Amino acid sequence: MLAEARPRRFVLENVYALTYNNRASRPAYERLLREIDAAGYHCTAKVLNAADYGVPQSRPRLFIIGAPKDEPAPDHARPSHGGQWERRVSGDPQRPHVTTGEALAGLVADPEPGEEVNGKYGHLLPDIPPGDNYLFYTDKRDHPAPIFKWRSKYWSFLLKLAPDKPAPTIQAQPGPYVGPFHWDNRRLRTAEIKRLFTYPDEFELVGRRASVQAQLGNSVPPLLGSPNWFRSVRALGCALLCGSGPSESVEDRSSGGSQRGSQTPRLTLACKGGVVGRLKCGWPVQCRWGYPEGPRGPREAVLSGTRTGEFSEMTCFRKPLSLHAAWRCPRC
Repeated sequence: MLAEARPRRFVLENVYALTYNNRASRPAYERLLREIDAAGYHCTAKVLNAADYGVPQSRPRLFIIGAPKDEPAPDHARPSHGGQWERRVSGDPQRPHVTTGEALAGLVADPEPGEEVNGKYGHLLPDIPPGDNYLFYTDKRDHPAPIFKWRSKYWSFLLKLAPDKPAPTIQAQPGPYVGPFHWDNRRLRTAEIKRLFTYPDEFELVGRRASVQAQLGNSVPPLLGSPNWFRSVRALGCALLCGSGPSESVEDRSSGGSQRGSQTPRLTLACKGGVVGRLKCGWPVQCRWGYPEGPRGPREAVLSGTRTGEFSEMTCFRKPLSLHAAWRCPRC
């Protein structure tokens, strides 16, 4: 894909087990790195914990970010938060991890069908303390009537959220007794999962409950993905489109003026006969357009270009329209 698309930057995310030094993972990981190199790119790979970037979820993932070999290799964004993760401290502990209690505070979520935990082990959940799991019912925990052997199940089995800690990894297709479960002894509701992934409350997902869980569980939390993507294209986007670094003047091309330190240079492009100006900058550009006759507008889309900071032709819809593009650089 890299060899065909030739992007100026790329971000690849996968489960961090890909980095394990075993027969299943290591060959695949090394083959991936070889293919990136053969496509003409160099890259930086690192396992990042979502909780270190303000996500109320301890979710380790492998992030590989890269650029063409004739350009500097981008680096990962620095953590904004930190704290205890497994048996070590990760991130920047000067700003503690966001907890599930903080993330879910004030949220009112309607009950959902199937949120009760029933069946063979469902009745065991109420006695498990928040933050604990099936190990509560073992002789090593001095349970008077142990049910499970020590470390005989996955860690997430009957795992319950702790309000004073980030959530553990939320899976896309959990089994009937795979957590994390809410401390109120039920499955998490959709609105709660969105909060624990840092999606806006108004973000809409389509499909049945299992499909929604899969969509969220397979996604990259926005607060984890966005800073590493912006970091990977920062130098490219700021230097080529803005022509300046932070706190320098940027040109407002819609008025011909200059706004010192502005965060939203506005660009107005006229469309005649189905051809509009194309931003060639390497940054995605949030665009909004509406048809003059009105019944189908307004719409929103994303334009992306290359890197020259100039305009060239791009074919749009067949009907004439006017396009107002607002570019926002998070670093300027």
